[in-house]
Amino acid sequence: LGRAEQVSPEQVICPMEWMGDKYGEPTEAGQTALALLARTEGIFLDPVYTAKAFAALLDWVREGRFAPTDTVLFWHTGG
Repeated sequence: LGRAEQVSPEQVICPMEWMGDKYGEPTEAGQTALALLARTEGIFLDPVYTAKAFAALLDWVREGRFAPTDTVLFWHTGG
């Protein structure tokens, strides 16, 4: 991207609230997020890992954790 920025381990956030009851199994929030993104943007997420991550991002947006001027990147690496 032509930028020399680096991310330190302290800057990486890995919340566990959206993991669900069992690792590797879909959650209701993840399925809702998956359907929303597919319906509105035509982007498909895997039903477990990226769907849960996107559900977390949606919750954070709804909670107002980001300012309107913030740039937010959701990096979907496949499934």
